[in-house]
Amino acid sequence: MDTCAAFRFYVERMLTTGDNNGMKVLLFDEETLRMMGLVFSRHLILERGVFLHDYLKSTTRKKMSFLMGIVFVRPTEANFELLKAELAEPKYRKYRIYFSNAVTDAELQDLAAADEHEVVESVQEFYGDFYALDHHMFSINLPRSLHLTIADHSSSRAAMFDRSVKGTVAAFLALKLAPVIRYSAGSPGAKEFANAVRTYVDAEARKPDNIFHTRKGAQLLVLDRRDDPEIGRASCRE
Repeated sequence: MDTCAAFRFYVERMLTTGDNNGMKVLLFDEETLRMMGLVFSRHLILERGVFLHDYLKSTTRKKMSFLMGIVFVRPTEANFELLKAELAEPKYRKYRIYFSNAVTDAELQDLAAADEHEVVESVQEFYGDFYALDHHMFSINLPRSLHLTIADHSSSRAAMFDRSVKGTVAAFLALKLAPVIRYSAGSPGAKEFANAVRTYVDAEARKPDNIFHTRKGAQLLVLDRRDDPEIGRASCRE
């Protein structure tokens, strides 16, 4: 169970799959850049034939049709819009697109419709949607996540909750571990989170290319931070 090795495996495959003789440009977003930087140095990226690297959202990139475009971004609405704009006026010879988490069939169809120049060589899901801090530790890197323990219907909590669930599922997919999920019985927030993770895990397990079958026995224990006395006292002071 090594989160760094799991993430590094995806980056290695992403940069060495396909036409390895040609030079590449690596495009990313703010989060995938930081997540990748924790496990893969710039020197190693250069050794894999990456000629340039930049943000997908950058408006200063020039057309270089001799380069292969490698895109590694989170599957957000904003990134899909940026990708469609990129494909409308492609700057590179071909594109290989890698999403850091699962995408829907509708999103893939929408992206395919935007590829009028037929420059997309492949689209894949690489489950690297978490920050691998150490071999046995990862984070979703959400500030003020104590807000998740409050049962409100704000858009900010919904976005934070969705990011937490999908990032956690991505970590188990990257590790190829099917978790047994347990949670604090007295916490509605922990129960909500556990049930959401279970829904995603069950959906992934039903797919024909299910990767959970390779390893079992992991346990996801969901605790409520308010059960920690120190956290509780800090919350009262706030």
